[in-house]
Amino acid sequence: MKLKSFLILSLIIIVQDYAFSQISYPPLSPKGIINQRVGNTNLKIEYERPSARNRKIFGELVPWNEVWRTGAGNCTKISFDKKVMMGNQSINPGTYSLFTIPNKEEWIVILNSDTSLYGSYDYNPDKDVARFVVSPQNSNRYYETLTIDVDLIPNNAMIYIAWENISIGFEFETSTDQEIEKYINEQLLTGNVKDYNEMSNAIDYLYFQGKDYKKLEWLAKESIKLN
Repeated sequence: MKLKSFLILSLIIIVQDYAFSQISYPPLSPKGIINQRVGNTNLKIEYERPSARNRKIFGELVPWNEVWRTGAGNCTKISFDKKVMMGNQSINPGTYSLFTIPNKEEWIVILNSDTSLYGSYDYNPDKDVARFVVSPQNSNRYYETLTIDVDLIPNNAMIYIAWENISIGFEFETSTDQEIEKYINEQLLTGNVKDYNEMSNAIDYLYFQGKDYKKLEWLAKESIKLN
């Protein structure tokens, strides 16, 4: 009983010290925010970034085969404002919690509709929106702090999650190319839209994407007629 009282008193003193401190102490797991335009889609990822601090991460701090918040503190959240493909699954626009189940051989990536969770304590698989499997890779770089990165692959992206010396990656596919190609085929090539700027933009798109040079040539000739 005396030990319990001592611990409570010590905790009160620590809290008071923080409350009246004259200096701002940094959080142990600072918040990371990624805002990235991917093709026609706005992507946002919010997560809290724990550091290794000489601890063994995977298999110990982060157990194998258990649902992990993929961060620290509040659950990691991913948002996008257009329908996308992830893990070969179509996912509607919105905000989702991002969980993983790490394993030595494969990881399960989970998108869940409950974004109010602290960690994964009340995680409910019935609210899963998508699940897919990815293969972990050993990294030549040691990541002291959990790092989520977005690598742009014109109009699409790869999302990477890395910590310690392990990383995973999965595709984030937008509808950009399909929408642009549909517009070119149905509006520009049919003559429904005869606008020099629109044709010029389409020419740039086709050229830098390395696509259908016959369409590009036709659009170039038509744009010359217009200007």
